[in-house]
Parts: sequence; C-alpha cells; structure tokens
Amino acid sequence: MLTASLGGSGLSVGFARRRIIERIAIVRIPMQTLQPSVIVVEPRPRWTPELQRQFLGESVRVRQCVTFADLRQLADGRSVVVLDLDAAPADVLQFLGRCLRRRRTICTIALGSPQTAELEWMLRDLGTLEFVVDIPTGKRLAHLCRRQWTLDGRKPQ
Repeated sequence: MLTASLGGSGLSVGFARRRIIERIAIVRIPMQTLQPSVIVVEPRPRWTPELQRQFLGESVRVRQCVTFADLRQLADGRSVVVLDLDAAPADVLQFLGRCLRRRRTICTIALGSPQTAELEWMLRDLGTLEFVVDIPTGKRLAHLCRRQWTLDGRKPQ
C-alpha cells in the first residue's frame, strides 16, 4: 500500500483509494434498472444494423464496437457481447483470457466459421456461452441474445 500523503489531509493514498471505491460501490445502479444491450465487436457493420432491426420496438440498445479497448468501456452487467471470431481470432482469445483472469463475467456469443470451429471448446473454457459456426439469421442471433438475458434473469422489457 502506498503511504504518500494527499495534500495535508493526512490520508494515505491506499486509504483514499479505498474510500473512493466504497463510494462507487454505494452509487452502483441495481441490475434491474440497467437497459439490456448488445455490443457487436466487428470491424465493419454487418450484424449491428441487423440486430438493431431485430430489436426495434424493444428497450435493447445495439452498438457496434471496433476495438476491444472500446468494449471494456461499453460493456456492463446487462450486455451480451457478440464476437466476430473470423475477424480477429487471436484478439478474441486474448480478450476472453483477460476477462477470465480478472474474474469479469461477460455474456459472449462467438460467431465463427468452419475454419474456426476447432476453437469452440477453448472459447467455452474462456467463458463463451454460445458458439455459432454456421452463419445465423438475424432472427436467430437475436434469439440467442434474448436467451442469455432470460437465463440470467435479465429479460428486456
């Protein structure tokens, strides 16, 4: 723990950090009030517009994310993350490995192909809930997202 003082307050950095974390924990929004969302990690819009169409009229936000750095900022407790495995398989595996090491649970659906089918069990070991090898329809992909919310008690309105 660092012991540098803050300004003349006599508080150590460790104590101040702990107080900030306690305040953040108090301000956390209950899961029920968060809007369900789908975050699609894809280099070019393909599934994002289709899922926006599928969830039209529902209280589900669908957003595209190009980089995993952006994903860390966007994902919350109500997010289902759709990963395009064919775009960057190594990046997907590294991201899921980091989440597992940090004990950060993210609902993920991986979209693969016959070329990436051999990665299915590795992805599942890293926490992926669904792995789709064939190209799903927009309706099927939206169903997979809804199923994750239902299984986790987070059904959208």
